[in-house]
Amino acid sequence: MVDLYSLTLWTAIATWGLATGIVLLLYWQTRQAQRLNSANAVVQMRERFDAPRMRRARRRLSEEWLADGVEDLSSVEVMTFFELIGAQTRRKILDEDMVWEAFGGS
Repeated sequence: MVDLYSLTLWTAIATWGLATGIVLLLYWQTRQAQRLNSANAVVQMRERFDAPRMRRARRRLSEEWLADGVEDLSSVEVMTFFELIGAQTRRKILDEDMVWEAFGGS
């Protein structure tokens, strides 16, 4: 004969175990999605950094710096780009290690 109390107890324990497992699985999936989104964003930012338009902006900025210092910055595109990356990294939108790998000096 089956003890109804034991059956109810084991059903409750199994239900809690299943619910805990599902929550852990959802947390893991969310973390993986965040990492993938961060990696994709860093790759897109790197492609933007290497685009012809940004190369021209970087060249103009370096020429201005070498010519007469940085009194009048007519091109703020490069600084805005890195400010955006810094803000997203500080807010943990972008993974810091990936940003250093993509934009750090070698």
